[in-house]
Amino acid sequence: MERSVGWIGLVVICLFLAGCIGIKTPDVYVSGIVIDADSEEGVGGVEIAAAPGGITVTTADGTWSLLRAKKGSEVVAKKDGWEFHPEAQRVTGEGEILAFQGRRLPYEVRGLVVDESGTGLAGVLIAFANERGEVVAAVPAQADGSFEKAGLKGTYTVAAYKVGWSFAPAEYTVSGFNEDIRFYAAPMGGPDED
Repeated sequence: MERSVGWIGLVVICLFLAGCIGIKTPDVYVSGIVIDADSEEGVGGVEIAAAPGGITVTTADGTWSLLRAKKGSEVVAKKDGWEFHPEAQRVTGEGEILAFQGRRLPYEVRGLVVDESGTGLAGVLIAFANERGEVVAAVPAQADGSFEKAGLKGTYTVAAYKVGWSFAPAEYTVSGFNEDIRFYAAPMGGPDED
């Protein structure tokens, strides 16, 4: 009988140590920052997910914190149009600070310029201005009114220009993948006088 109780006690201790009895791992506090690899500034709006442990979003300066992560939780950073390194990190203990470095993925903008009849308008200059208002790229609309610009990173204001024409809308703001935009052109000036 004593031998049976001893074996049962040994099994219970082994199950406890192995975590099989349902003893919960205590919550740990972890925090960190997400930095833009190009500008070295914090990146806001990044989803930080710890499994198990929950989800939070970085503040405007790129900082974040989770109160209920678990030791061993895998932490990943996600934001559309971005890639992060490392791809994932493991929580090793209380008060740990995890840093991710992010880089914007390049994207492309495509569009069309049409006149009042819906026909493509050639020779329109499509200008791309950065967030400081500086024109950093321009492409011409093709014979069918189509245009495209690849390799963009960040947010741009896109506007159309051609002497003697006005465009609606006056501009678009783009910042993501495969943006498709359309400008509607109308000749400037009043109707012809007889």
